[in-house]
Amino acid sequence: MSFALPQRSVLATPLAALELVVLDTETTGLDVARDAVIELAGVRVRDGQVLEEDSFSSLVNPQRAISRQSMKIHGISDADVADAPPFAEVMHAFARWAGAQPIAGYMVGFDLAILRAEHHRHGLRWQVPLALDVQALAAAVAPRLPELSLEAIAAWLEVDTGQRHRALADALSAAHILVRLVPLLKERGIITLAQALKACGERRQAPVASAPGLPAEWQLEPPPQWQAGRAVESYPFRHRVRDVMSRDPAIIEADATLDEALQRMLQRHISSLFVPPEDSDGDPLQASPEKWGIITERDILRAIAADGPGVLRQPVVRHASFPLITVAEHEFLYRALARMQARGLRHLGVRSRREEKLVGALSQRDLLRYRASESLVLVERLRQATSAEELAALWPMLMDVARAMMADHAPANDIAAVIAREVRALTSRACQLAAEEMEQAGRGGPPVRWGLLVLGSAGRGESLLAMDQDNAIVFEQPQDADEGERQALDAWFAEFGARVNAMLDTAGVPLCKGGVMARNERWRGSERTWLERVRSWLSHAGPEDLLHVDIFFDLRRACGERQLTRRFRQQVLQMAQEAHTLHKFLALQAADFETPLGWFGRIRSDEQGRVDLKKSGLLPIASAARVLALKLGSTARATPARLKAAADAGICPAALAENMIQAHRVFLGAILRQQMADIEAGLAPSNRVALKELDAHAREELRWALEQVGNITGLLGVPDMRMA
Repeated sequence: MSFALPQRSVLATPLAALELVVLDTETTGLDVARDAVIELAGVRVRDGQVLEEDSFSSLVNPQRAISRQSMKIHGISDADVADAPPFAEVMHAFARWAGAQPIAGYMVGFDLAILRAEHHRHGLRWQVPLALDVQALAAAVAPRLPELSLEAIAAWLEVDTGQRHRALADALSAAHILVRLVPLLKERGIITLAQALKACGERRQAPVASAPGLPAEWQLEPPPQWQAGRAVESYPFRHRVRDVMSRDPAIIEADATLDEALQRMLQRHISSLFVPPEDSDGDPLQASPEKWGIITERDILRAIAADGPGVLRQPVVRHASFPLITVAEHEFLYRALARMQARGLRHLGVRSRREEKLVGALSQRDLLRYRASESLVLVERLRQATSAEELAALWPMLMDVARAMMADHAPANDIAAVIAREVRALTSRACQLAAEEMEQAGRGGPPVRWGLLVLGSAGRGESLLAMDQDNAIVFEQPQDADEGERQALDAWFAEFGARVNAMLDTAGVPLCKGGVMARNERWRGSERTWLERVRSWLSHAGPEDLLHVDIFFDLRRACGERQLTRRFRQQVLQMAQEAHTLHKFLALQAADFETPLGWFGRIRSDEQGRVDLKKSGLLPIASAARVLALKLGSTARATPARLKAAADAGICPAALAENMIQAHRVFLGAILRQQMADIEAGLAPSNRVALKELDAHAREELRWALEQVGNITGLLGVPDMRMA
């Protein structure tokens, strides 16, 4: 039995969240063609921790003599291995213990070479594993180390090597070294497994003088084929609640009897009814969904079982469940599925996106054919994560979802929206964990109501796989708070913001290079402070203010008090709608970009043959759509929705708006495909697309999209800044 190959998505896993097995062997000698394994050992590493208690170690009967020179090194004699199991038996046990995890080891090329030879000698199938060489990674971090022996690297990183030259002891030493290397690798941009594999492949090891039987270079081969794994059903990620919900909520009055409720269910062939609040006046559908309840067929059956048929004469309100659990109509189906499973529900109310009123019903029956276990696992693991490392481990699952959606030809806008949704969910979980840390540290819980906002693409629902943090905190400030109380409030949220930002950074959402993060004073404050800050931005409209406005008005709540953030957003949007001078500055800024189109429509690329489609495509369109939304006072966040709203209102040409929507989709798709390929190749994902990797159709589609961006001046009605 050979190594099992993990699913391809593991390549996107950050090293800090990676589960892998660090192995080592002892052998009869150093000639791969003649010598054999006499000891095989490994230890598991998970979430940046060496799990010393989760290890494997076994002697192996090599069925040949151990050389005297080798015996002096490891101290294992022929007598020690005489009664040991044969290689095939030990390898089978090791493979079962290791599972489908990547492999690591110090100079692991030798270990894999002799294991491969043993497989061939014993007639076993050999599978090349994903393997990291600890020595190569140390060289990538510290290329000027005078020596790259295990002892020298361990001394540099202050790792105790213990008993050397036994397989388990050496595997443990290599594992502790690897864990110490992870943060150092991150500083050098080597964050994911794929990037670490690339770093190992780029370094060719020098000949080892003490081991003349080894070849001069060790090349860690890429795996020849991938384990198929389970396909991700993309439907729940491509569709929203509004696509499958029942749009006519079935209602029963609170004072109606259970018998009347049962009869109504039978007549309509349904299994639940919504119960409006008893104090609702006029149209009950105008009441807040939080005040509604629900009575189900099962509720009635349980009541009959407990109290007999006479219970049917009792009012519905005595047996209904309050409050009704709801989901927003614009939410993705996989999120609704996860909510049902987490709460053990079969029915959900559906609330409108803006008015916060009940607009429909969603039942398990509606979702049965769209049930996707992978989508539920993603949400459940996010909900149960207890550390930044566990949050980081979700990225491969999200990559699987994005890849499945791409394979199903889902619109790129939908893929970006799912990524953005999970970035917000990850941010929300980071907030919960940071608040728990604050409690445990004796800092107490949040002193006032608050909200953490995501800005920019995450707020618009247009996130890509190359992202960083853009977030802010708004909190309430008591009217009579003195200076000391205000400072104490800010100090609490400063520490909270710093914890959230650090946790997101570890989880795979890097710190913002521009400092747009809640840990920084200018990106947190009381509601009053924020309104003054925004008023200053709108009145001065300087270059830096325009940069702030460019992402701030995409704000969306990720965690915290919904009512507070909704009120705050309404206030700042109204302020922005009335800032007519600002609209002109923003429009001029949106039109000020450099097109990569040259003569005869040829696309110009940089020295690497790539073109930055965010800078020359996505950003100008998103900025233009934001200007139109602010002028209109639209609450839409997504770029296509903003453009459509502007066209419907007649403040921009409908044909131009539609072309911009299509161009926006083209740019998103091209960037996402490139980012997926780059991540798997061990390259840092960016917004730069390699033109040579596009086929003729994709290249022509991209050229058309870039031509549309040139029409932004017509969309906004401003002079062409490129001609100035």
